[in-house]
Amino acid sequence: MRLADAFQYLQMGRPADAERIARAILKYDRRDADAMLVCAQVYAARGGISQCVEMLTRARGIRPHDFEIGFNLGVALTMAGHHDQAVDTYRAVLKAHPAHENARMNLSASLIAMGRPAAACVELRQLRACHPDSVDIFLNHASALIECGRFDEALEELALAPDAALRNLDIATLQGRALNGLRRHAEALTFFGEALDRDPNSADALNGTGVALTRLGRFSEAATHLQRAVEIAPEMMEAFNNLGVVLHHLGRLDDAIVAFDRAHTLTPRAADPLYNKSRILLLLGRFAEGWGLHESRKSLSKDAVGVNTTGLRDLRYVAQAKVRRLLVDWEQGLGDTIQFCRFAKLFADAGVQVTLRTQSPLRELIATLDPRIAVVTGEIDAAEFHFHIQTMSMPGLFKANAGSIPFAGGYLTADPARVEAWRLKIGGGGLRIGIAWQGNRQARVDLGRSFPLEMFLPLANLTGVRLISLQKNEGAEELAQLGAELGIEDLGPNFDAGDQAFLDSAAVMQQLDLVITSDTALAHLAGALGRPVWVALQHVPDWRWMLERADTPWYASMRLFRQSTPGDWQQVFDEMRDALAGLPRFPIAM
Repeated sequence: MRLADAFQYLQMGRPADAERIARAILKYDRRDADAMLVCAQVYAARGGISQCVEMLTRARGIRPHDFEIGFNLGVALTMAGHHDQAVDTYRAVLKAHPAHENARMNLSASLIAMGRPAAACVELRQLRACHPDSVDIFLNHASALIECGRFDEALEELALAPDAALRNLDIATLQGRALNGLRRHAEALTFFGEALDRDPNSADALNGTGVALTRLGRFSEAATHLQRAVEIAPEMMEAFNNLGVVLHHLGRLDDAIVAFDRAHTLTPRAADPLYNKSRILLLLGRFAEGWGLHESRKSLSKDAVGVNTTGLRDLRYVAQAKVRRLLVDWEQGLGDTIQFCRFAKLFADAGVQVTLRTQSPLRELIATLDPRIAVVTGEIDAAEFHFHIQTMSMPGLFKANAGSIPFAGGYLTADPARVEAWRLKIGGGGLRIGIAWQGNRQARVDLGRSFPLEMFLPLANLTGVRLISLQKNEGAEELAQLGAELGIEDLGPNFDAGDQAFLDSAAVMQQLDLVITSDTALAHLAGALGRPVWVALQHVPDWRWMLERADTPWYASMRLFRQSTPGDWQQVFDEMRDALAGLPRFPIAM
């Protein structure tokens, strides 16, 4: 039996005969690399990728300088999802044969799969220089730029598309993706529509359309496009993940969990579906499951948060550690720090020497948390600590649930001197209500959570009510348009004007009868101070507010008012008006 016969059988589509000959050859010569290659091809055709990898690894061991064996091994490793090993294999091929274009292309694809698009761009730039007219290289380079978050560069690159690429629907899809990255979602829809005109079954264009519609708050339309995407491409993890996100917004939580589970099954190493699922579990009050999955935020493909960069051991993964000196690190927004810093007190209660590193604008406010806790900002000397933990990992470590949230009655205090100064400025009389309506517009969590200032009209018309603006930065411009009409009191340009956030806000809240706000950091500040606060919530709110209940285990002084219909803020403020009318100490003149 000859090896040539085995290769001929492969070409004839008779893999069983090819394998029989190759195995007979290997029986007499276990080091016949060509026979191993035949077996590897047979295994690959049958879907036995692990066997294929094993056979190619053996063949490369016999002929380490055969770059084609190395390349084929890289392909098999890629197919098996072992991208880190594939990268090493492709690099070995390129070291010996720098001109191996397919190895460099595949290397870039594996780097992107590993979440290293910047490294992929380096490889693809080299290929672009050698093959400026290659459509595949051009498209892959533009895609890698988008994965890097270099959206403007990607658009510039796409504007210089080779003539052969202009009719490729991937051009329009990539332009849409880049515009989505720049948050120019309405423009992105134009390009995705162009791609879908050419191919209504383009799963990539459908997925991009779904993302754009989601960011524009057009959830039902987004769900329709994403459902089509997963039907056309049932192996497309990203589309299932995006479908789960929009189903979450629509309140179809069970369906969203199914979508996230499917995305996780397709790509077990992807953190995004796990993180998104954790937010639903926490929203549903399933804390035991939710906190564990919430740790996946540290491995998100983009915008990972809560990553430990100190070099210190993470307390969460050290069994029975005797902690003496602990660094607690902030993550995410100012409101998150205010909400979760309370858990540091539990370490202090246990005798741990705690240092809490916070955002610079919160330093003085957080310093009121506990005299036993040192509050710092900026760089630290890791040698001064034994362990590290992120603020949002502490609830899971302490197994917090709806019945065990600590210090719900308040844990921060306002500066007495500022309290007195603002007491004199604000004065007494009327029902003094501090208001805020707009969060950070650039934050994705702002989608649907903020409302226009005019929604306070039902409250402004009540006799004896004083509306006092606590709004800073974005949204404050609405005061110039409606402030006088609604009779809203402005605290002036010096209010919270320093480099420290919320010091004046905290002091003013001590002079107010009530705070009414959208889901912003001010809501957490009022709750952490133990001040009465009402929070207006969208139909499906952020996970921390859970569902249906009017109270929250996080803050004893807080009351929640929820939309019963998506987008209907009028109903929320009518309920607030009625609630104000029911306050015994404040008879409202109708």
